[in-house]
Amino acid sequence: MTLNSNQEVGSRSRIRLSPLAIGVLAALVIIIVGTLIPSPYIIEKPGPVVNTLGEITLDGKDQPIITIDGEAPEAEGQLNLLTVSIVGSPDNKVGWFELLPALFDHRQQILPMSDMFSEGESSKDREAANKAMMQSSQQAAVVSALHALGEEVEATVTVEDIVQDSAADGLVKTGDVITTIDGEPVTGTASVKQRVIEAPKGAEIELGVIRDGKPLNIAITPDWNEAAGAGLIGVIMGVAYDIDRDISFDVDRIGGPSAGMIFSLAIIESLSDEPFLGDLTVSGTGTIDDGGNVGAIGGLPQKMWAAEDAGTELFLMPVGNCADVPAKLPDTMDVVPVATLGEATTAIRNHRNGQENQGLERCRAELAQVAPVG
Repeated sequence: MTLNSNQEVGSRSRIRLSPLAIGVLAALVIIIVGTLIPSPYIIEKPGPVVNTLGEITLDGKDQPIITIDGEAPEAEGQLNLLTVSIVGSPDNKVGWFELLPALFDHRQQILPMSDMFSEGESSKDREAANKAMMQSSQQAAVVSALHALGEEVEATVTVEDIVQDSAADGLVKTGDVITTIDGEPVTGTASVKQRVIEAPKGAEIELGVIRDGKPLNIAITPDWNEAAGAGLIGVIMGVAYDIDRDISFDVDRIGGPSAGMIFSLAIIESLSDEPFLGDLTVSGTGTIDDGGNVGAIGGLPQKMWAAEDAGTELFLMPVGNCADVPAKLPDTMDVVPVATLGEATTAIRNHRNGQENQGLERCRAELAQVAPVG
C-alpha cells in the first residue's frame, strides 16, 4: 500500500489562542501572583473619628468616653480624636496587587512595614505597646489639664534606669527620687527634660535627689547632641502622680499616644467655669506630656482627611508635624499648628470668637528656620 505525501498518519490537534485570550490569561496570572505574594508594605487609611465628649458603643452598650468624678461631660460641640486604620502586618501581609488602589488615592499612604513594626515585632506586640502608650498618654493628659486649670498635682519622679556611659552614669543611681532641678521644684518628667534641653552647651545643671532617704545635690554637665542642638543626661525617668479627681477613659480599643492633646482639651472643657468650645466641631491630634507640650504623631495626612469627613471646622495639629503636611489639603476646615496645650485652648477660643489664628503660615516659618542654607 502506497501513501501519498499529503496524507497524515494519525492526527495531532493544536489549540491556538487569540491575542485577547492570551492577554486575559496573562492578566489573571498577574492578579493571582500579585495577590498571593506578600509585600513588605502597609497601607495607612483615614480611621474612625471619636468625639471625646460623647459616647462609644461597647458590647451593645453606650458608654461615655470620659468620666470625671463619676459624671459624663455635657457639651454642645465636639472634640474629636482621630485614628489611622492600618492595612497589613507581619502576621497578615498585604499582596502587591492590593497596593494598587492606594497608589491612586491621596487619602491613603503606602509605607514600608519597618516604619510601623520593628524587627520581630508581631501584631499582638504592637497592640500591647499601643495600649501602654495610650494609658501613659491619658495620665499625662489628666495632669496637664489639671495644671492648666490651676489645680495642684503632686508628682514623684524616680530614676528608673541610666544609659551606660552617659553624663549621669556614675553620678545618678537607679531609685533616686528627683525633687529639684537647678533649685526649681520638679512637677513632672517634662520639667526635668525641658531644663536639660534648654541648658547651654557645656553648662552644668544641678539635680536635687533623695537617695536612701537623704537629700543630695548632683552637678551634671549634659552630653551635647549636635543634631538635636540640645543636651542629654541619659536618665530614664518614671513618675507617679497624686491626683484627687477620679478621671477615667473608655477607649480600650484605640491605642497609641496621639489623642493626648484632645483628652486634655476635653477635661479642661468639662471642668472650666467658662467652657470655650460652644457648638464648634474641633478635631485634633498630638501627644501631650505632663508639662502641656504637644508632640508630633504619625499618619497626619490620613487624620486630616478623617477630620474633614467628620465635618470639622477647626483642626489642631502639632507644630512638630509641619514637615508632614500634605500638598493636597482639605479645604473645608481651618488648620492650626500648636506647640502647647495653652496654644490649643487659645486657638479654639479665637475661632469661636471670630478671631484669626496663625495657620499653616506658621509651618512655613518653622520649616524655613531649619532649611539648609546653600
